[in-house]
Amino acid sequence: MADFRVGCVPYLNARPLVYGLETREEVSLTFDTPSRLAQSLETGELDVAMVSSLFALSSLGTCVVGGVSISSRGKVESVRLFSKVPFGDIRTLALDQSSLSSNALCRIVLAEMYGVRPEETHAPPDLPAMLEQHDAALLIGDPGMRAQPPEGVFVLDLGKAWEELTDRPFVWAAWIGFERVEGPLAAILFDAKERGKENLEAIALREAERSGWPLALCRRYLIEVMDYELDTEHLEALMLFGELCVRHSILPRYDLPAIVGGLPTG
Repeated sequence: MADFRVGCVPYLNARPLVYGLETREEVSLTFDTPSRLAQSLETGELDVAMVSSLFALSSLGTCVVGGVSISSRGKVESVRLFSKVPFGDIRTLALDQSSLSSNALCRIVLAEMYGVRPEETHAPPDLPAMLEQHDAALLIGDPGMRAQPPEGVFVLDLGKAWEELTDRPFVWAAWIGFERVEGPLAAILFDAKERGKENLEAIALREAERSGWPLALCRRYLIEVMDYELDTEHLEALMLFGELCVRHSILPRYDLPAIVGGLPTG
């Protein structure tokens, strides 16, 4: 039986962070959506998960592995809002049921930048079905990248919108857990990120072959779009996200998680 139970999102952007974890005997690695990973952390089924930054802000006693995140500055390409009407005219919104942080960010962007608070429902990530019954739809992860909107549909990249609103990066997810994150597990996860960053070209090639996406797309996304650090600027951006979540009644309050720091295991 593995020493550490680790959960990760199944999206392209997380692949560099689990590089080599599949072969470590002390790690049991599973993949699931952000919302279900958060549930598994709360029930104790996982020791740590690459899960929504919103979970870290809203849950007492969480720990985050220092120096590791899924972040972006500017256009992120995999978290997009699609609308049949101008964004300021959105009245009904279908949110991706897989998401936590992105759904919250969508609410913030629509309120802060467009002055609207649409009626919301949560739905499976199926763009035609979502838009059939709603003015707009939010998709995240690989479905968000794959989606081909019909002609005339407006598209808003939420990473770009956040940058325009705050001039900061956005922290989509991080390695989050409770007391078991400290010590060897944090070091293992930090080491996996470092090894993944050293092998981005190989990861892009493998994922292009697996997904059928163009190699150029996978390479650019992993190397140029994604940011895998978690430093002071990222933590300041995370705190601002928490403040805006409180302002827009997404959270009653927020708490910054404890940062536990991983050093390479060699």
